Amino acid sequence: MWRHITTIAVGGLENIGFTRSGNIVVLSGQGRGIISCTTGEKLFRDDKDWWKDFKEPECTIPGFGGETDTAVKLFGLHIRGDLRKSTQGGWRVVAEEGRHGTIPIQKFYFKHNDLTEPIFIGEDGPCELRVYGFSEDEKLLVIATSCELVIWGFERTAKYKDLPPDA
Repeated sequence: MWRHITTIAVGGLENIGFTRSGNIVVLSGQGRGIISCTTGEKLFRDDKDWWKDFKEPECTIPGFGGETDTAVKLFGLHIRGDLRKSTQGGWRVVAEEGRHGTIPIQKFYFKHNDLTEPIFIGEDGPCELRVYGFSEDEKLLVIATSCELVIWGFERTAKYKDLPPDA
């Protein structure tokens, strides 16, 4: 089943990506960082301008901070393309429009055919949505806004032992 790993405040968040080891790269106007996909711990942070290393045709930047073995594909504010909204195992992440007073918001839910009710997982509130969806290996779900990163991870249970497929 899915479990909330962490919610991290990131002022000015612009783009995210997934490293080969499964950690999450976070890019903002104030620098770049790497977040552990299992604990939510900040593994690396500096104030280097990442934009000059951005390869626009591929939407990638070179790895950094201990994740230097590969290019990192980015998703978010400056990127064409999007993260997956469903898994092969039937999980879906759905955004539903709503309001908080006069502020329009999107609320995000997990849905699965085996569930009678969707599971609330977050909202964008007054922050601008950058990107949301599943990692390519279907083991993480992220919601990235201009002010925070929400990370959920999949844990196998007896009922869902075949979801998602092994990487």
